[in-house]
Amino acid sequence: MRTLWLSPVFYMDKDGDFAAEAWWSLYYDRTAFGVFLDLYSDDVGSAIAEVLAES
Repeated sequence: MRTLWLSPVFYMDKDGDFAAEAWWSLYYDRTAFGVFLDLYSDDVGSAIAEVLAES
């Protein structure tokens, strides 16, 4: 992850269902939280692409 405050967790069950979550530990600030969501979205997309490339 590219930031200290973004800690993603990815799950995939035996059926191939995928889930992802992240922890936001800072106070709420609209701009900072927007950056968090953008980074999270980019990183989830990268993780999915990596798994698909390995399949």
